[in-house]
Amino acid sequence: MAREVEEGINHYTTEIRKKSNEISDDIMRLTENSSNISLCFTLELPRLNETKFFDLYSGVLQNYRKKGNDNENSSSRNTIRWITTIDKKDEIPLIRILLGLGMQIRHSKFLTPMSFIIGDSGVVASIEKMIFDKGINTALSSNEPIYIEHFKTVFEELWKNSVDAVERIKDIEEISTGGTEIIYRPLKAQELFLNIIKSSKKEILLLFPSVNAFYREVGIGLIQLLRQAVEEHDINVRIITPTTDIIEKVISSMIQRENREF
Repeated sequence: MAREVEEGINHYTTEIRKKSNEISDDIMRLTENSSNISLCFTLELPRLNETKFFDLYSGVLQNYRKKGNDNENSSSRNTIRWITTIDKKDEIPLIRILLGLGMQIRHSKFLTPMSFIIGDSGVVASIEKMIFDKGINTALSSNEPIYIEHFKTVFEELWKNSVDAVERIKDIEEISTGGTEIIYRPLKAQELFLNIIKSSKKEILLLFPSVNAFYREVGIGLIQLLRQAVEEHDINVRIITPTTDIIEKVISSMIQRENREF
């Protein structure tokens, strides 16, 4: 390896780390030595602003600012981009703090099963959630270009199809305070539709204008949610829809008791 360094040959390694302290060291080293960082994971902790995650990335963002990162026109502007899932009102204060520090954040309901961090010259990825304070038990750590390029491609595709955090926060706050909104994004409309089904307490009334509309909602998990509503929460479900033999069979399979109306 010494000869490779002397001759200027890059030494590439890919390892499966199984010690949480080594994984934490890899994450910190990758983060602190990168000018552009891409994050893709959710955090499930009650007070995110008191975690190592917040300490690490807020510190890096402040260092970026000290280096003149506030110059929006700079071609070498340092960035941290984070794709996560923003669903709860108590997550909003942390998101706003990080946005204020300069982090770019987007919301997606369709994250990959693998959490990962990409830096300038490496990637750390794990099938576990990125719970910084508890540690991560197993992770892939690599500086090989083929792995970095793969995760960058995945990240860019997710980023392109995700929602800006500012928009997502506005959506959450509007839902909690009431009001009427025209929804232009199909994925957001699907998400709201399923959330309404999940939050129903007594009755669900559904109207499908066409056979294709029924099939479309079945494709995003509607039937499973309705079955749960009927079986677990004793909710009355009524559906108006054009029918086919297939639709009749699907609806018949959901009828569990005589007082259900379809």
